[in-house]
Amino acid sequence: MSSEEHFPEDAANQSPADDERLEETAQAEPTADVPDPNGPPVPVQSGPVMSLTTTVMSIAVAGGVVLMLISASTSSTMGATKSSQLEWQQRQAEIEQAAEELESYKREADTPDIE
Repeated sequence: MSSEEHFPEDAANQSPADDERLEETAQAEPTADVPDPNGPPVPVQSGPVMSLTTTVMSIAVAGGVVLMLISASTSSTMGATKSSQLEWQQRQAEIEQAAEELESYKREADTPDIE
């Protein structure tokens, strides 16, 4: 199947020079910079600027995540601390009230009944 069968409007616009260039390009040997598409995968070479940029961005993102986690954890513990403090104060008040009641019972038991 030729391209004329698929795209008849493009075939009308092509010149013989376009066909010749296409054939020359297809037959040309690949350059050293372009890997063979049928060959094994070639790793991408990263330069020092790219690795520096990557390192800086990684540190910035990691710092932001750590800062966010610290601020989130302290905000929740502030409320828990206040709640615990209020519970402790209430418990202390109950203990003091119970101690006062015990003292009053002892005083009543120590005083003789005069009738």
